Amino acid sequence: MALSFFEGFVAAMMLSTGHTSELPASQVSCLTEAIFFEAGNQSLKGKTAVGHTIMNRSKSNKYPTNVCYIVGDKTQYHYHQRKKRFKFDPDNKRLVKQIEDSARAALKVTSRERKVPDLTLGATHFINPKIATDVHWVPAFNRTALIGDHLFLKERKKQGR
Repeated sequence: MALSFFEGFVAAMMLSTGHTSELPASQVSCLTEAIFFEAGNQSLKGKTAVGHTIMNRSKSNKYPTNVCYIVGDKTQYHYHQRKKRFKFDPDNKRLVKQIEDSARAALKVTSRERKVPDLTLGATHFINPKIATDVHWVPAFNRTALIGDHLFLKERKKQGR
């Protein structure tokens, strides 16, 4: 079976940096891909925040533990149509940097050695309010951070009776 573009990219970066992850390389690849398509134009901080949000879902009992299953949910992650049209151009330096930074962000949030703080404060959801069309669900969540173009949210705690 051939490696996907992102799997090959992540595997090469892991080998060159000696990075070890709490996840298998295939899941780091899925995380990288989601970060790239959801936050490719954001700063490294913004990309890392999106990565943390996806990882927070994987650690919640409400979502699958496998990152690939989480980001594969087309009702939650809407980049899958853009992904079909994606063409990698190795001469496009801006694109290459966006992919490299997406992989760096994924490696940062899954690192065994160098954990970075979760600036989303445990968010399990994010939205770009500038382009989002389906926002009816947002008021049911607590806002935890605004980083770059993304608003980060987590579910409200249920109050005891």
